[in-house]
Formats: sequence, C-alpha cells, structure tokens
Amino acid sequence: MERGQSSPRLPKSRSSKIHEVEGLRVPLIQDRKTGSRAPAVVLGFECLESTAFNGIATNLVLYLQSVLHGSSLGSASNVTTWIGTSYLTPVFGAILADTFWGNYNTILVSLLVYLLGMVLVTFSAFLPTTAPDPVLGSHTVAFAGLYLVAFGSGGVRAALLPFGAEQFDDGNAVDRERKMSFFSWFYVCVDFGMIVSGLFLVWVQQNVSWGLGFGIATACIALAFAGFVIATPMYTRRVPTGSPFKSLCQGSAMDMRVMSFTIPAASMVSFEVVCVLAWVLVYGSVIVPALRSFSPPSGEPSQLRRMGAGRLLMACAMAIAALVEMRRLDAARSGDSISIAWQMPQYFVLAGAEVFCYIAQLEFFYTEAPESMKSMCTSLALLTVALGSYTSSLIYAVVNALTATGGRPGWISDDLDEGHLDYFFWTMAVLCTLNFVVYSAFARNYQVKTVVA
Repeated sequence: MERGQSSPRLPKSRSSKIHEVEGLRVPLIQDRKTGSRAPAVVLGFECLESTAFNGIATNLVLYLQSVLHGSSLGSASNVTTWIGTSYLTPVFGAILADTFWGNYNTILVSLLVYLLGMVLVTFSAFLPTTAPDPVLGSHTVAFAGLYLVAFGSGGVRAALLPFGAEQFDDGNAVDRERKMSFFSWFYVCVDFGMIVSGLFLVWVQQNVSWGLGFGIATACIALAFAGFVIATPMYTRRVPTGSPFKSLCQGSAMDMRVMSFTIPAASMVSFEVVCVLAWVLVYGSVIVPALRSFSPPSGEPSQLRRMGAGRLLMACAMAIAALVEMRRLDAARSGDSISIAWQMPQYFVLAGAEVFCYIAQLEFFYTEAPESMKSMCTSLALLTVALGSYTSSLIYAVVNALTATGGRPGWISDDLDEGHLDYFFWTMAVLCTLNFVVYSAFARNYQVKTVVA
C-alpha cells in the first residue's frame, strides 16, 4: 500500500485491527483477543519443532557412517550441505510469507512438507541398506526425506518467529517489553529441543533403534502440527502487504567416560545447550545489572556490541578446541587417551558466543526490518547459518585437497589420530578473528533505526 492509502476492507466475519507503523497502516486479522496465550503456543511449538529437527540433525553424521556406510569426510560434508540447505530455504519461505501467503499459511503448508520428510527419514531406518531396487533403497529414501525436511523446516523458520512477535501489540508499552523477552525465550525453546535430542534421542538411536529415535522426532512434529492448527482461533494474523522483493565427532576419539557415566560424543551438544541456558540466566541476572550499576545511561549493551562480543568469543572457542586437540594427540601418541570432559571449556565459551551473538542478531534483524519485510529480514539472519554451513563444506573440501596429498591422510582423517584437527581449529580461530575485525569495521559506521514509542 502507498503511504496514506487506506487499508483494504476485511471480511465482516472477522474483527479487524489497523496497526500503524512507519507511516503505513498494516491490516491485522484477529479472531479473538487472547492475552499471552498465542505467544505461549508459539514457544511450545518451537520446543517440539526443535526437538524434531535436532532429533535427526544431532546424530546424522553417525547415522550416515554406521548405517548408510559413508566415510567420515563424506558424511560430514553431506550433513553440512543439508544443514546449509535447511537454513537457505527460509529465504524462499519468507518471500511467500511476506508477499503472498502470510506467516500463518506459510507455517501450515511448510509443516505438511516437514512432516512428510520426517516420515521418510524414519522409514529409511527400517529399510535394508543394500536393497536391490535403488529407488527404494535406504540411502535414496533418507536423502529424499532429509531435503523435504530442509524445505519444510525452512518455511517454518522463516515465518514462526515473526508470527510469534506479531502476537504482541506494539502500541502497548508492556507488550513491547514482553516482545523483547519473547526473543530470548524463543531461543531458549530452540535450545530445549537440542537438549532433549542430545540426551534422550541420541541414546535411543544408538542403544535401542534408529527407527524408534527418528519416530519419536516425527511424533514431535506431528504433535506440533496438531497443536498449531487447534490453536488457530487465538492467533493474530497479519495480511501480507507485499515485499520489495557443528560437527565432526573429535569426541569419538576420546575417553567417553566421565566418572561412572559413558557420554556419547553427540551429547556434548547438549552440554553446550545447558551452558547456553546458564549464560542466558547469568547475562540477565548478573551481567546486565552490573553494567547498569557502572553505566546507568547505557544499560544493556547494544545489539551490535553483543554481536561483536559473540564473534570474539567464537574465535576463543576455536583456539581452545585447538589446544584440547593438541593435548589429545599427545596422549594418543603415547598410547593413552584423555577424557571427553576436556571439551567442556570450549563448549562453554561457544555457548557464550551464541548467547551474545545469535539472540542479538535475531532482535537486530527483526527490529531493523520494515514492517512489510519482517519475515524476509528474519530469514536473512538464518541465511547466515546456511552460508556458514555451505562454507564449512567448502572448507572441508579445500583442506582435504591441500593436506591429503602424497599418501598423507590430511588434517581431517577417518582416523583422527593420524590427522591434525588442531591445525584445522587454529585455521578456524584465525578466520573467526578476521571476521570480528571486518564486522567491527562495518558496525562502527552503522546507524540503527530510531523507534518512536
């Protein structure tokens, strides 16, 4: 709509509300006022969706290796390419949400694709790995399902966060404050799914049945689908107004016993998520109050500064990982092994990097976006993950091509004791440091949008 143009008439069967922002009158469809119930449904939905997605993604490298008989490097590259695709597809989902379908319909259609993909991945675990018919082979069915999941989850990721945010009334000061906390809670819900998958589903997959583990993840997305549809009457829905347009298993080569417990390598991701939750609590209850006591006018660090701190912590995490790998290689040469607990410091620092960087990044992309591009700009935040995953696959290939020559196993070897992952981590630490320097140069000159209450 052009500036000053009245909004289109809405059907009389629905009550309407006109939300004015940035000089534009944006129509909302609202069936019923429901207070905070709609955002709570979105957060519960995200808990289930994150559990479903990570129920496949967390242990996927091991599944491709042990069940589908892929090599270590090939499996890692396939996984990073798939993850990259799942974080690239939100861009296309955002175009549909902002321009044609709206967030609600985009989520609904994406869920159908998502659920079909999950069913196929689960079905692949029950097929023989050497089926005579290649069309029905477990490898073909698994990858067909995985890429349906990539497209379905991409549509959900593009629309769910802005859909949850638009359940709040920006004209109400209390709602504006609640919406800012919604972003942090949304991130906590993402991490909840990672905890459940890393601690419970990983154990089921490796000790009971891959099919059962994938089946539980599929049940989660089915439950999310049902709950999302049932809660439809309570949603506020914005009519689209048009748009201008982690992991190699280094842990598997370590002593996985901590005290009397045996910890699967993939479960270290869950430790990282626990650290994320700890960082969120410490940040809100300790760090921010301390900063306000020293500098009351500034209060909480700006989104740009928090993202910069996260990038610096990421470089530190890579350096710690390199030091731990050096220690592990020294122990391996003497016929010894070190505990997987040595990885905990790097995951703790990595969790701090995520809290400082990614939560601020979600807030930044949403608050800086024009009203008609909330989904698109939120998906651009996810696009950075996609590009990073594709870049990871490229880095793996380049490192392997440059180091695995003359009969040498290379830095990233199937037998990690023969490789040099420490060199790889040092390289990543240097790249993360360069990223921080380049980011700082751009952030220093960026002028944030001023919001008038």
